[in-house]
Amino acid sequence: MDDGVARLGRFVVTHSQCGDVSFSEFSEEDILDEDKQLAGVVSVIALLQAEPSENVAALMDSDPVRVTADADLTDVALLMADYNLYAIPIVDDEDRVLGVVTVDDVLEAIIPEDWRRREPAPRPMRDTAEGTATDDHDTPTSTD
Repeated sequence: MDDGVARLGRFVVTHSQCGDVSFSEFSEEDILDEDKQLAGVVSVIALLQAEPSENVAALMDSDPVRVTADADLTDVALLMADYNLYAIPIVDDEDRVLGVVTVDDVLEAIIPEDWRRREPAPRPMRDTAEGTATDDHDTPTSTD
């Protein structure tokens, strides 16, 4: 669970203000109202493509999928699959954001420990200008 929530003003975000916002790796950001309650979510792409005069309220989904802290892992996974989500806000009984559960969190909890690799697999590299291919663990090999 990630507790990093973008605390953007609810009504105005301009291109010049976007430079001051530290967006997470998520494709959507949570928008909080003055009482720190979940007001909605907005796509980072929508924010970046918006006209400077457009406000967040016009861009955001004001009734996003959300879960409580006691949500069942299976339910969270099904919500992510059904709605094609990478992250879901976790809220308390008053709709205040406690954090965010990501698809990475769900995968880590679901995949059994003995199925995980102990070391990362070698990552193939593209052909270089000299006509060779490499990976992280081997020396260059000829592609001839």
